[in-house]
Amino acid sequence: MAQIIKINVPVSNEYDVYIGSGMRFSTHLLDFCRGIGSRFLILTDDNVYSLYGDALLSLMKKEGLDVKMMSLGEGEHSKTRECKEYLENEMLSQGFGRDTAVIALGGGVVLDLGGFLASTYCRGVPVIYLPTTFLAMVDASIGGKTGVNTTFGKNMIGSFSHPKAVFIDVDTLETLSDEEYFGGFIEVIKHMLLKGGEGYKNVSQSAKALHGRDLSFLTTLIAENCAFKRDIVVEDELESGVRATLNLGHTVGHAIELISEHNIGHGAAVALGIIAEAKMAEYAGIMKGQCFLEIETLLSATLKELSFDVSGVTYLQLRDALVLDKKSRALKPRFALLKSIGVPFIYDVNFTVELEEKFIKSGILYLLEGFKNPC
Repeated sequence: MAQIIKINVPVSNEYDVYIGSGMRFSTHLLDFCRGIGSRFLILTDDNVYSLYGDALLSLMKKEGLDVKMMSLGEGEHSKTRECKEYLENEMLSQGFGRDTAVIALGGGVVLDLGGFLASTYCRGVPVIYLPTTFLAMVDASIGGKTGVNTTFGKNMIGSFSHPKAVFIDVDTLETLSDEEYFGGFIEVIKHMLLKGGEGYKNVSQSAKALHGRDLSFLTTLIAENCAFKRDIVVEDELESGVRATLNLGHTVGHAIELISEHNIGHGAAVALGIIAEAKMAEYAGIMKGQCFLEIETLLSATLKELSFDVSGVTYLQLRDALVLDKKSRALKPRFALLKSIGVPFIYDVNFTVELEEKFIKSGILYLLEGFKNPC
């Protein structure tokens, strides 16, 4: 096995993130499982089950572990309170108790739902994350946010609950569709827009290695992003301050996902959200110079690899959806903005800000008029 990168996350329930090749079948994973539970539930989705789930299940059984598997339908439509209740009832009917450990094998939906399930089942059981998508590796696996969607908005019900460990197997990146792969890269761009410096420069110049899915390059990139998010989470675990900057592009992005009924993927929605919100910041005089153009150019290059269609979306639809975001106060949306690349905008110690309606409208109309057609 290639060298493993370990990143420690020293939060209230400290854990480690292991990044390398073959992690989902590693001896270290099996030994770790034995140390935290007597019975195991592998939670995955139908696509991941066919790729990796059955093999992991067979391996764990061969090693003498008491393990069962439950599989969800793919996508955000499974990330609901009803689905969580169904899983809980199935676990209860099969006699899973407090000696259970959950293994969440999949993308962000599986990790978010599996983490929330573990945080409340029998008042809390351990969970291990095995992310299989680019997005889950750099985002959902770090920080302890778990939850489900409702008709009123994304991730509106959930908890802060950390896994016992994260095992990131970069080999799974080779089986992702272009949609999943480049959609995950949007979150990397978001992190590097916030970080700035050499990290941003490397990402903006990494097209060849990215398109070639160079696993050595991707291992280092994922580790850098996990470390960046780790540092922010450690400083502000419950998102009362600087962690809110990680919502860059997500106010508009989540609204786009909601209106499209999640037919527009998270990566594309966040990219569009960053563009719209950067334009709002430019109109408001927060972002100056050529910064907006640089951000739009970088994101547009990756959006070309993704499919989306906002041609039927109206300003009023998006405006109404914005207030459903968790950051809203008194039904007024708030935005995490940049002053420039690597410099988040802070207003009176707040990392999110309300904007005048004219700036919100101008930014959204710019987006809708400039990105009418699906890529």
